[in-house]
Amino acid sequence: ISSLQDAFQQRKSSFIQQSKERVNQIYRHNNKCHHRIIPNIKTTNNTYLKEKRQYENDRLCAMIIKHQNRQNAKIYGNLIKNSIVS
Repeated sequence: ISSLQDAFQQRKSSFIQQSKERVNQIYRHNNKCHHRIIPNIKTTNNTYLKEKRQYENDRLCAMIIKHQNRQNAKIYGNLIKNSIVS
């Protein structure tokens, strides 16, 4: 029984280690200076246009962030799934 517990403990610690590494990897990737896709807002005196462009810009940024989060969740989900299965 002790060997079984040892094996489980080992598996658990390696899984935690992997998880930490993966989180760091994701974090590093997101904080890499890969040109943040932030569209430039053309300056204008027309407030309607300004607001419209700002809104479009915000939507775009939100979409990008959502996409990144989805990617991260997928990557992390796969990591966990593989760790449990194998």
